Amino acid sequence: MKEVMIPAYEAATKQIFTQISSQMDNGLQSLVMQQQQQLHEQQRIQKEENEKHAAKSQQQMELLDGMMKQMTQMNRMVESLSKEVVELRGIVGNLSHNVGGGYNVGGMPAPPQHQQPIPQRPTPPPPQRNEAELCREEILAYIRTNQYEQAFTKALSASKGEYVVFACKHADLSLAFGNNNNMISNNATSLSQPILLCLMQQLGAVLITSYDKEELRIELAWLQEIAVSLDTNHESIRRHVGQVLQQLVANINAKMAEGDMSLRRPLQTLLQRTLKSRAEHIWASISGRSFRLNA
Repeated sequence: MKEVMIPAYEAATKQIFTQISSQMDNGLQSLVMQQQQQLHEQQRIQKEENEKHAAKSQQQMELLDGMMKQMTQMNRMVESLSKEVVELRGIVGNLSHNVGGGYNVGGMPAPPQHQQPIPQRPTPPPPQRNEAELCREEILAYIRTNQYEQAFTKALSASKGEYVVFACKHADLSLAFGNNNNMISNNATSLSQPILLCLMQQLGAVLITSYDKEELRIELAWLQEIAVSLDTNHESIRRHVGQVLQQLVANINAKMAEGDMSLRRPLQTLLQRTLKSRAEHIWASISGRSFRLNA
């Protein structure tokens, strides 16, 4: 009996173990193949995302370079116009001092002048929608749908400070910088670093020539938030941020020198934050490491 049962039992047991081993091998091979396929798929998706990110970064760099060139040229034009205005004011002042009533510069009566009849001008055609109106409408359309990156890209690409101020005036500062309660303490922002740097440069240039109280309040509020949110060591703006911060410090000091006491406190606050960002940038340039100073 033993000679029959034991070999049969051993044969059946061996067959069971063989089947279990075969099934485990097949299952492991299937699991390994699935994991390899998932890994390849994840690598493919990551590669596509990296390529998209690299392309977007390249576009932002090209846009930033173009904007920086345009803004540098605009600053030079503003400086030239300011000098011309000062010269013209001096000329007008001298003329007002030397010429009075009906007397010329030499003190002699001015000769009578015969008035020529003014020709009638033809009635102008009804005004057409110009490029400025279309630009403002496009900016507002982006802002209404909370597409702030596109809105400010459009405003900056127009290369005129008035469009940037227009966009800031109609945008929600809390949405742009990501915190409704305490924006100053939060560095989250819906705007990219290149756009923030361009806004800082453009608003800093406009600050010199702005005298409307409401516009100045808006410009200073945005500049303060940008100074806090700007990452001075970000690879996309590292080349240009030092020059922009230096120019902004000079513009703030020039505005403070005008002596408007109502602007002194916000200008001092902006100056402190700008100097802090500049110190962070200088330290990162020297040490090769980025850091953030406490506000």
